[in-house]
Amino acid sequence: MKHFIVCFLILVSGFTLSANAEPEEKENVAGGIFSVPKKVAGVVCGVSLGVPIRVVRDIKLETRRMAGVLRQDFGNDFGIASNILIATMSIPYGLLSGMIKGSIHGVQYGIEYGAKQPFSPESFSWTDAESNNNRSQN
Repeated sequence: MKHFIVCFLILVSGFTLSANAEPEEKENVAGGIFSVPKKVAGVVCGVSLGVPIRVVRDIKLETRRMAGVLRQDFGNDFGIASNILIATMSIPYGLLSGMIKGSIHGVQYGIEYGAKQPFSPESFSWTDAESNNNRSQN
């Protein structure tokens, strides 16, 4: 039921945009109305598939980031004891923060890029949208 309501609101917002458009823009908006189902499908697929992908990627990223920070704190002595200690501290942190950040970023990218570029790698979180934006700005 929730999905139906969300789809309905997105569809209604597309019609509202076309009613408020300038006369010369109405032709472009009419083409946009027909692309609303594609955008809705792109958002739904981007969120449903992008969140688990982004969670896995952010768990790996956060675990490595925390391990790097702990390695800097422990200094250059990387014995077996320090590696075990680093792993026992960085893995739980990476799991927890990766799940939280991955859920947030997966939903964000699924909605943002699912509407702009339906079914693109960015909407499914296959590529880092932030790094692509940084490359295009440079």
